[in-house]
Amino acid sequence: DLYPQIRFTDDTFFLPRKGPLNLNVATTNIEAVKFGIARVYLSQLPTLIHQGELDIVSHINAEIITSLSLKDYLNDKHAGIFKVVVHADSGRKGYAEQLVVITDLGIVAKKINDELWVWVNSLDSLEAIPKAKVQLMNYRDKEILHTGETDAAGFVKFALAAEVKKKNLQLLLTVAKDDDFSLLQLQRHPISTQDFNVGGIPYLLDGYEAFLYTERGVYRPGETVNLVGIVRSKNNEIPTSLPTRIEIIDPHYAVLREFPQKTDKDGACEIQISLPAYAPTGWYTAKIWSSEKQIGTSKFQVEEFMPDRMKVSIESDRDSYMLGDEVDLKIKAVNLFGTPAVGHKVNASYVLESVPYQPPEKWDTFSFTDSTRTFEAEWIQLDEAVTNIDGKVTYQFTLPEDLKPPSALSGYIQATVQELGGRAVSASKRISIHPYSYYVGIKRPQSGTVKRNEKVKFDYIVLDRAGNVAAGRTLQVTISALDNSPRWRGHTAPTVKQVESHTLKSAAAVADFSFTPTTYGVHRLEVEDVQSGARVSTQFYVSEWGGVPWSMENPDTLDMTLDKAGYRPGEKAILNIKAPFPGKLLLTIEREKVLHYRTVMLKENAATLTFPIEDTYAPNVYISAMLIRATRSLEKGTPARAFGIVPLRLDAEPHRLKVEIDAPEQIRPNREVDIKFRVHGKRKGQPYRVSIAAVDEGILQLTRAQIPDPYAHFYQQRSLETVSYEFHNAITRDNQFPIKPIESLADLMNLEIFESPKPMKRRFLSERESVIVHEQSARVVTMSSTAPRARVTYKENKMSSRLNRDTVVRVVPVSLWSGLMTTDTNGHGSVRFKIPQFNGTLRLIAVAFSGADYGTATQKIQVRDPVVLLPTFPRFLSGGDRIRVPVSVFNGTDNGGRFTVKLKAKGPVKLLTENGAIHHTAIVEGASVEKQVEIAAGKEGHLFFSVIAHDAFGVATFHLSASGNGEEIQFAPIRLPLRSAAPPVTKTGQGIVRANEPADFIFPSNLRADTSEFMVSVSPLPTVRFANGLRYLIQYPHGCLEQTTSRVFPLLYLSDLARIIEPALAEKGKIDTYIKTGITKLEDMLLPDHHFAYWPGGSHINNWSSVYASHFLVEARKAGF
Repeated sequence: DLYPQIRFTDDTFFLPRKGPLNLNVATTNIEAVKFGIARVYLSQLPTLIHQGELDIVSHINAEIITSLSLKDYLNDKHAGIFKVVVHADSGRKGYAEQLVVITDLGIVAKKINDELWVWVNSLDSLEAIPKAKVQLMNYRDKEILHTGETDAAGFVKFALAAEVKKKNLQLLLTVAKDDDFSLLQLQRHPISTQDFNVGGIPYLLDGYEAFLYTERGVYRPGETVNLVGIVRSKNNEIPTSLPTRIEIIDPHYAVLREFPQKTDKDGACEIQISLPAYAPTGWYTAKIWSSEKQIGTSKFQVEEFMPDRMKVSIESDRDSYMLGDEVDLKIKAVNLFGTPAVGHKVNASYVLESVPYQPPEKWDTFSFTDSTRTFEAEWIQLDEAVTNIDGKVTYQFTLPEDLKPPSALSGYIQATVQELGGRAVSASKRISIHPYSYYVGIKRPQSGTVKRNEKVKFDYIVLDRAGNVAAGRTLQVTISALDNSPRWRGHTAPTVKQVESHTLKSAAAVADFSFTPTTYGVHRLEVEDVQSGARVSTQFYVSEWGGVPWSMENPDTLDMTLDKAGYRPGEKAILNIKAPFPGKLLLTIEREKVLHYRTVMLKENAATLTFPIEDTYAPNVYISAMLIRATRSLEKGTPARAFGIVPLRLDAEPHRLKVEIDAPEQIRPNREVDIKFRVHGKRKGQPYRVSIAAVDEGILQLTRAQIPDPYAHFYQQRSLETVSYEFHNAITRDNQFPIKPIESLADLMNLEIFESPKPMKRRFLSERESVIVHEQSARVVTMSSTAPRARVTYKENKMSSRLNRDTVVRVVPVSLWSGLMTTDTNGHGSVRFKIPQFNGTLRLIAVAFSGADYGTATQKIQVRDPVVLLPTFPRFLSGGDRIRVPVSVFNGTDNGGRFTVKLKAKGPVKLLTENGAIHHTAIVEGASVEKQVEIAAGKEGHLFFSVIAHDAFGVATFHLSASGNGEEIQFAPIRLPLRSAAPPVTKTGQGIVRANEPADFIFPSNLRADTSEFMVSVSPLPTVRFANGLRYLIQYPHGCLEQTTSRVFPLLYLSDLARIIEPALAEKGKIDTYIKTGITKLEDMLLPDHHFAYWPGGSHINNWSSVYASHFLVEARKAGF
């Protein structure tokens, strides 16, 4: 037999005052129930109104529904908050409780920064309620914050004090009119906007915002970054000579440089950032500050890169396929100087991956995935091929058949084209693959607890692969109960027992079906399209009794569309609304505040409204709509409200500048080129600010660099700043309220009516921004950003000691920069660039701005000699290395011919040449090696040169040239560093020196003289023997939890020793700084569950390391930190 149980079936929080006021009580194996009804007040003890017994017609193991009519015990004077308790002496499941608010006062509210707007309407008639007393209170402290009275439209507005906005108050709205009372908990009843397009950056209400950009986005250590900032205030106005500070943060969060700047008359500033040759690689962040407030940011990379020399693309005959289809692929490789890349190896493959079917946005709330099916990604390697005379390779392959993934598939195609020396350039493409011709989607229109013997409804829809609704499809519906108990006996799969199975036909719109579970536990619903085999499944839990709050994650929505994508001031916007029911529509136009509102009575399920467009709507506003229906027409299980938001954008095209670039399509290197440009805007006689960059396309291709676009930045969509609240959907009869067990009816006198939402856990202990300061080569500590920032945080002499004495740049990247220029009053301007020795494509990038107008443009220039040399050298050399250097020679002249290619070397390397007659290799030192190759017109030839590196340090410089068909070509010098194959080492020794007696030191004999440094420390104290260990400890190079703690823990006890051993460490309180900043770093690694992350920014924890760090923090506190 089942345990005796009792529950409320509806769990209704709000009851319309003019409704039936019935609560249904469900009982199992209970014959009699005691009940009590208490009136609950916000500021005084509750009053018991009635208690009695409810007779139950019980049947063994059957759930019986008995109606409890509150009207029999309350009269119309008892509107307000009530608590109803039912109780049977049958163990812990023999009781239930329910809070209800009986009212005719419906509340809708919007919180907008420093204001709270409130509307009060009759739930029964939807009429506005005038002269209602509205109070805003902090119900945690029972403190009344504001009091007001609604006007004739049922509206009142409160101006929120600053402390109300800052404090985490539990806000409660109460409304009273005559003998009626209602309430709205703001934290409990917000309307979710996650399904609406409300994202973006915040509106600029005061202060400034900035757009920062660099000319190419990726740099090498030792190069110079050109950075431009454009600063604007509200409404894109130009600030007057604004003091700013630009801060450059390195990958370790250390402040690399700071630049105090003042904006010019156009609101712009420009800086050059010289990267140290020892700059660590990774992402750098540029931040611009005004009055200690960050107003803009931009990122750039520092990497040891070589520019691409080819462009690879993939084309497919179409973008979407079915399993079993044939796929035609064309892979094309083009040298960046414009010719096809002929004779290059191509490797291609594709991967089949399981992905969710992507329906049109209208069906986003449906699930189209079958979680019972699994799919392992399949990787298929295609045959190796070689590019033809056009630089192309064609592949044809057939997709596999008879795969049954959970939903759709994605084909990820990748192709790699190799240069002669092994360098590769890759491209990728995704194609959609449909294993099914149709997809079935399901959803529960209302989420929450599913209870035994109560119907649960599911909506379903069938779409074809293009997203069109498909009617008349035969569907097989199967509902199963899952028993997980076999897992306790070592099995992994649950036992599945089919409960119900039947067929359905899909319709031309959303259809639904219902299921009444009779057993508890996990259930699975499967709906399969019989012909295509597409299937969708979902699991739900059938509970013995309630207890889970009803979720409003997918509320009923309004379908709202505008007639245009953008508007101009003075025009009228037409809004089309499709609603699920007639009712009262509250419309607001919002941005960081509510600009306008109006109410409209919808007599039908559709409406068309018009709105005049104002200047203040820039760059965008939101039209928010709340539709409520009268409770007199509300049926069980139907929604009481619908909600929708649509962004309305102003057309900013008049502020987009048209930039024209006049440059030749092709030029030769080692020449000057004049780049002319003209800016067209709406203002005549207006000069503009313009920057022009000419960057190697091979650099931009590495990072898929985006064109700087200040127009897109300043006119991007701003985010919705308002929060809407209402309780109308809590009136529906299927929602839940948390049930709290009680022991007897007497507990009605001891209540906590409102449960405060749990505060959000803090991700970090402090909100301080941590930065990392590098001291010497490997001395790393964390530092609070509130401390004074140094202009340069690296000790350059120590860092540069890790480099070769001669800084080496293998190939100088081609990146030319004009700086900020000013056009004439007609928008004309020009810049002259000196093109170095280079063969490839230059991308010209123009950025123009003036006032609130912005524009960009790009154009490509091919740079090419008639004869092009493409050598491939390694990144560096080590002693004893022997390499073969491939050189590709392209004959771009009109005739075929014999070309002589010469390689000269300078430095600790040897060039080798072969005697073709006797196959003898001879070493040629300090001389050039010449080779010849016959090349037809428009074709490539290939040569190889052999090089041996000496066991030495330094730089090897190579000069490559070619001659033939009347052309003399000099390739840019190539400089390679020669490095040791062994890493740097540190060796130490110690001894005793007595007064007036000489002491001898034997230096290590296996160190290279040209790379060695020696330091002698003398102290009257024996503690000097710890010098090296302490230096190593402080300079520990890593930053995990254990290593950070180990770095600073000994300093609590060895600070005096450090001052003796290494005075530089102790100067100006550095020891304390190390300890304090170590504490800050550990605090920032603290997770919400009070463990420490093992690595900064991570989530992995190690219990012993957390204890270790905690021990250090305890000892640091004892030491006074």
